[in-house]
Amino acid sequence: IPSHSSEVCRTLANGLGGRAWQLPVPAIVDTAEATTHLKQTSTVGEPGDYGSVALSHDGKQAAVTVIEGGNDDVWIFDVVRNLRSRFTFDVTSDRAPVRSPDDRTIYWWKTLNQVARKSADGSGKEEAIVTSQGTQLPTSVSPDGKTLLFTHSSEKLFGIWIRPLDTGGQEREWLDSRFNDFNAQFSPDGRWVA
Repeated sequence: IPSHSSEVCRTLANGLGGRAWQLPVPAIVDTAEATTHLKQTSTVGEPGDYGSVALSHDGKQAAVTVIEGGNDDVWIFDVVRNLRSRFTFDVTSDRAPVRSPDDRTIYWWKTLNQVARKSADGSGKEEAIVTSQGTQLPTSVSPDGKTLLFTHSSEKLFGIWIRPLDTGGQEREWLDSRFNDFNAQFSPDGRWVA
């Protein structure tokens, strides 16, 4: 770490036992094939059961889902000093952290069908900003910090929803599709969603 693309780093770090990988060029990769083309640059933390990773834009911190004792919580890893501190503390599962573009806020999924947010430095109380039936997995914040993309699961399908962050507006379906759509990401300029 740092990688050329925090999204690629997030994808590859998921389930690789705390190892940090750096790609030779920015790319979208098939993780099954990618491990043969990667160079291990360092190890972050102890081997363990890790989930989603949200790398800070400067590459110095990572918000990571840590699974211990049957519970998922978000921890903050200081990549430079190789330290970690707990970010969420409740008995429900907290996972899938996503950082705001300015790295000041972390959004994550709670098992209570919520998306929560809290200051990335751990101060203040968490706030539930999306609460509805089904699972709500945050996936991306727009570069201007005004919109959250998240995957919403209903009885039949996964869909892409948005939640305005600057106006306090309600979440709504963004893409009406007959397919399963999930893991949407804003482009760096905010003009596109993939």
